[in-house]
Amino acid sequence: MRVLCLIDSLGSGGAQRQLAYLAVLLKRAGHEVRVLKYHPYDFFEAFLVSNGIRVDKLLGLAPLARICAVRRCIREADPGAVIAFLPTPSLLAELAGLPRRRFKLIVSERSLDINGPSLAAYRRFLLHAFADFVVANSFSQADFVGRTSPWLRRKTRTILNCVDLDQFRPPDPEPTCNSGKNRFLVLASLSKWKNSVGLVRAFGLVRHRRPDLPWTLDWYGNKLIQNGAPVRYSAVTETLATIQECGLEARFRLHDPTAAPADLYRAADALILPSLFEGCPNVLCEAFASGLPVLASRVGDIPRLVEDGVNGFLFNPHSAEDISRAIERFCDLPADERAAMGRTNRRKAETLFSFDRFLNEYQQLLLTDPRARP
Repeated sequence: MRVLCLIDSLGSGGAQRQLAYLAVLLKRAGHEVRVLKYHPYDFFEAFLVSNGIRVDKLLGLAPLARICAVRRCIREADPGAVIAFLPTPSLLAELAGLPRRRFKLIVSERSLDINGPSLAAYRRFLLHAFADFVVANSFSQADFVGRTSPWLRRKTRTILNCVDLDQFRPPDPEPTCNSGKNRFLVLASLSKWKNSVGLVRAFGLVRHRRPDLPWTLDWYGNKLIQNGAPVRYSAVTETLATIQECGLEARFRLHDPTAAPADLYRAADALILPSLFEGCPNVLCEAFASGLPVLASRVGDIPRLVEDGVNGFLFNPHSAEDISRAIERFCDLPADERAAMGRTNRRKAETLFSFDRFLNEYQQLLLTDPRARP
C-alpha cells in the first residue's frame, strides 16, 4: 500500500520519533512510504532518508497556503492511506480529504489535555468525523476523547509507543553493586509542564534534610530559546534561578538535547519524569527498555506502567515534598532491589513497546474496514 505520513516537522520530539519509527517499519513490511512535513526542523530526517524514505517539505508557507499545498501533495501522491501525527497535521489531512476522500485516514491524539474538556478540544474532535480512525498513544488520552466526544469511541484506538529494544538496552554486564552516586537522568524540554522548577525544589529539600546524601541530576533537553529569548512556555529562566536559590549549581545540571540518549540511560541509576501531565511518554519506554527504575508523576498512563515500590516510585508532581520523598526512597534502596526493578522494566518493555507490536497494530488499522465495530 502507498502510505503518506504527515507531521509538522522532523524535530527531536516524541511524536516525531514515533512517526519516523512507523515510516521505517511500514517500509520494511513492504509498503511504499513517504513523509510530508512543513517546518524545517530535521533531527530525524537523516534516519528516514538512510532507510530509503522520501521526505517532502512544504516550508515557509502561510496557513492558508499550507492547507492548499498539503492537499495538492496528497492528491499528487495518491496514497492508499494517510497517517497524520499531532493536531495540526491531523486537521490538514482531514481538510485535504474534502469533499470526497479517496484514501484511508488515520489521525492522532497524542497530548493529554491537562485542563480537561475544552471548547478547543471539542472543535478539534468534531473534525475527526472526517477521519476513519483516531489513534491515541495512551489509554488516558483515549478515555479523554471518549468522554469529551462519545460519538468518537467507535473509531478511537489506543496504540502505545514503541522503542528500539536493541538500541535501548541494559548495560552488559549488569552492574553488580550500587555505585553510591545516585545518578538521576531527565530527558525533556524545559517547558513549564515538564515541571523542572518543581524538581529543583524537591532536590533542594533533599539537600536540606540530608546534606551528606550523594546525588547528581543531569537534565537533557531543548531550552526553548528563540532569537536569544525564552519562548512563552519555556521554564529555563525560572529553573536557573531556582537552582541558584537552592544552591544546587554543582549537582543539578542542564544540558542541550542529545543525539545519543541510549548511552545516558546506561550510565544513569534512575530516570525521573516530573511532568504535570503525560500520556505514554517516550522516555519512560526508553528507560524501561534500558533496564532503569523510574521515578515519575502519578499522571496519565504512568500509574498503569509504574507500580510504586515494585519497578519505580510515584509522586504527586505538584508537591515538591512528595517528589523529594520518592527521591530519598530510591537513594535508600539496596543494590539488589534496584537491579530487580530494572529487570522488571526490561521485561515490560519487551512485551509492551516492541516494534512488532507497534507495526502490527498500525497494519491492522490499514486493513480494517472503518465501519466495523472494534
